[in-house]
Amino acid sequence: MIETNPALTELNRFLSSDYMLDLLGYDPDQAQ
Repeated sequence: MIETNPALTELNRFLSSDYMLDLLGYDPDQAQ
């Protein structure tokens, strides 16, 4: 299914990038 709702598309992009950062072990608290 292709999602055409921009809000949901942006949300999915955010979630997938956050998931990727988590997989890479990125810790925002340690990035400072």
